[in-house]
Amino acid sequence: MYRRIHGTKDHLDVAASLCSLARVYIAQGRWDDAASLHEQALAMRRRIHGSSDHSDVAASLCGLAQVYEAQGRLGDSASLQEESLAMLRRIHGSKDHSDVAASLHSLAQVCRAQGRLDDAASLHEDSLAMLRRIYGCKDHGDVARSMSGLARVYSAQGRLDDSASLWEEALTTARTTAMWLQRCAAWHRCA
Repeated sequence: MYRRIHGTKDHLDVAASLCSLARVYIAQGRWDDAASLHEQALAMRRRIHGSSDHSDVAASLCGLAQVYEAQGRLGDSASLQEESLAMLRRIHGSKDHSDVAASLHSLAQVCRAQGRLDDAASLHEDSLAMLRRIYGCKDHGDVARSMSGLARVYSAQGRLDDSASLWEEALTTARTTAMWLQRCAAWHRCA
């Protein structure tokens, strides 16, 4: 429908729809189709935004990188993740931001898959530190996810005590977050 509305012109709604359909294809395991749609969305967003850094372009880079990672194209994935991270850092400057932390986490996962464990650990540590600064002492699912990613790398490095400690902390955080979400859901049902 968006293509009928906008014709052959590039439009943000068309690009967003391409990304949404790509996520469905990912869920179906249709990796080549997902890659094609993400490539189209990335190209369209680059044409729309030109040479300007934009969070939509960074998101498309990350989405395509994740498909490439799933396809085993780790070098291509790492390159796109690095480009996305650099763009988000230019957008947000020196300020902590959850998108930057998520990008650090995604790049760390690719580095771990490539066997670049020291790089993966450093990126996960940066992501975790940033998320802790963003969320403070509050328990948050993103913090738990970041801890578990770092714990996996520490385990692969043979740092088993550090890994176990992080797994325990991640589990506690995840449980606390889940209980908080249950309380919120109960409150909304009563409200």
